[in-house]
Amino acid sequence: MSGQNANGPHTSGDSKQAYSTVECARDTKAEPVLLTLGDQSPPIFAPVVAKLTEALGRVEVLTFPGAGHNPHVTAPDAYVETIIAFTRKHRPDHAGGET
Repeated sequence: MSGQNANGPHTSGDSKQAYSTVECARDTKAEPVLLTLGDQSPPIFAPVVAKLTEALGRVEVLTFPGAGHNPHVTAPDAYVETIIAFTRKHRPDHAGGET
């Protein structure tokens, strides 16, 4: 069953797709990963993020208050600031950053 709400399009197969992504994601354990979601995201996303966090090695999770499933749309300024800070933090040539 497909549908759409304030969080964007979704299907009943979303969680199945996300869990199959976990299998592919295991190869990225050495790389830092930022997972984002909004606190207004549909309930299915919290367990998906938890599963990805478990499968990946170096994960930071950030939940945007008041944002839906698409925080880059519902909180664009905060999202951009978060992405910039994350990439700077993990840039190899950044003093104090991880390599």
